[in-house]
Amino acid sequence: MAQPPTRTVTAAGIDLIVVELYDRRQGPANPLLQWCFQSELENYLYSNWQTRGSFFHLLSRAGADGQSLCLRRKAVDEGLVTDAEFIAMRNAINPQARVFTLVPLAAIKLALATYGKSPRAVALAEALDLEPFDESEEEEEEEEGEEEGEEEGKEEEEEEDGAGGAAGSAAAGPSNPDGGDDPRDEHCPSTDEEVDPPDVEHKDKAPRTASYTLAEIPVELEVELSALEEWRTSPINRNRKGAAVADITSDNQRKNILRLLGWLVHQKKLSRPTLMAFASEQIGAAVQLYVKFLLEEKGRKYSTVAQYLSRFISAAQFVQSRRADASSKPVDNLKSMHAQAMQMARQQATFEQASPSKPTLDWADVQRARRRAEEALAALGQDTNPVKRQELTRDVALMMCLTAQAPDRVGVYRLLKLGATLKRDEDGGFQLDLSQPGDHKTIATFGPSITTVPASITLALKKHIALAAVPHSGYIFTASDNPFEPLEDYQWTRLVKALFKRYSGVALAPKDLRSSHVTWLKSGDHDDETLRSAAQAMRHSSKTQDSAAYNKGKSNRLAQKSVDAAAAFAAKFSPGAGAA
Repeated sequence: MAQPPTRTVTAAGIDLIVVELYDRRQGPANPLLQWCFQSELENYLYSNWQTRGSFFHLLSRAGADGQSLCLRRKAVDEGLVTDAEFIAMRNAINPQARVFTLVPLAAIKLALATYGKSPRAVALAEALDLEPFDESEEEEEEEEGEEEGEEEGKEEEEEEDGAGGAAGSAAAGPSNPDGGDDPRDEHCPSTDEEVDPPDVEHKDKAPRTASYTLAEIPVELEVELSALEEWRTSPINRNRKGAAVADITSDNQRKNILRLLGWLVHQKKLSRPTLMAFASEQIGAAVQLYVKFLLEEKGRKYSTVAQYLSRFISAAQFVQSRRADASSKPVDNLKSMHAQAMQMARQQATFEQASPSKPTLDWADVQRARRRAEEALAALGQDTNPVKRQELTRDVALMMCLTAQAPDRVGVYRLLKLGATLKRDEDGGFQLDLSQPGDHKTIATFGPSITTVPASITLALKKHIALAAVPHSGYIFTASDNPFEPLEDYQWTRLVKALFKRYSGVALAPKDLRSSHVTWLKSGDHDDETLRSAAQAMRHSSKTQDSAAYNKGKSNRLAQKSVDAAAAFAAKFSPGAGAA
């Protein structure tokens, strides 16, 4: 039989071989599939010239490990490949190889979706003509990254304004969209050049599956975004009203702006993406259509939309200050929509508490999930695969950090680094050292801290660090073979949800984990001092702790007290109760 057709694709400057081969495991159908060599994929994503199983474990996490085809000489006798096919593929990858593995494109797509969106992953997907990064999923995960930990809208209000936000608008994003956004940064490039304003006459709905990410970021736009970032994050800026924001807040503003501009370009409402779009008097109408798209097509919450609008206001004010003839209409329109979105977010959050739309876990169930993880690790035998032991040890260490104490801000453990934020003390334990600027997002509000890690968590961390061989200055929890590369916020959300799904059956997100702990605190017999201490440990204000976004059972408990009191009094007048 003829040798299998092959072609070479190039991604990020690296060549990969694509083979066309019948999958003869499928019986009479024998579908003709396209495959890549697993060793090349591992080298591409993880820079492992010698296979260490990284891509195999990625396939396993993606639920696609059974789709790979491992070939050796025996496969010829089994009828999986012909002799000519085996020799041709072996010579293509390595003439000295005795065994090699092929991965079908369908499995690669699942693996890339699990790996997460990175420049290399995107380049590989484009080279193989795959679309693993669903736009709606990507935005949902950003929303989770913001609302389920580090970037929660209710807490961003405290962090950006440094004043511990108002309880009523906790779930609706920043209450002060100005946030010091009076940009006159002298490093901003000139915005006197006219560009086409957004065209809002064409109002056709965008397709549900449309992707509106910019194919590339023009140099002009990159310069403008860099100037905006410098203006928002510089510690001292005479032209800014408020305090500097954290880098992660600025990063998310950049993402929000790029998505808006990408959508405007995709909808043919903007011919060239630059920040000058925010100087157009039509930007309010264009953003209104975008908001409608997010709410109706993407299913976004008003709290998420409010965050986006706050960042668009900042961009509009930034551009406005650079034009002598600038109109205030763009900023005014965006501010009006922001106020309306916050009002709708408060209403939406109120009704969500009465009819929860997703399963959750109370704090007792959270502890049971942790116990199952510990039991699974303890049940391993001496001959257990070392990789399996390492994974379960990691699960237990992460579970301990999340549940054996008040759940901290997402960024604290996502970016936990040995020798930096996690330091060994003289007694052989660990200290959580958050004493330097930037160690966590709310450090400007809650101040630096150095705390001793509880003994039970220390023990689990030591076992994980030893088995994972975490180096000094390496991140404690990573998903790749590079310990110096932290997980992205959406990757962390996926990891935590998968962890709880595995041990409880419920994919509990970081925000819901924190909410579960607060609900337990508020429902139990805990004094005010304990509640204040918990708020400090979780790095949010007491008002935030008592808001509907965190204290899920608040309204039920308030109503139940009156019901119980009325029922108890009524019982005194029931038949046989005696004279009142």
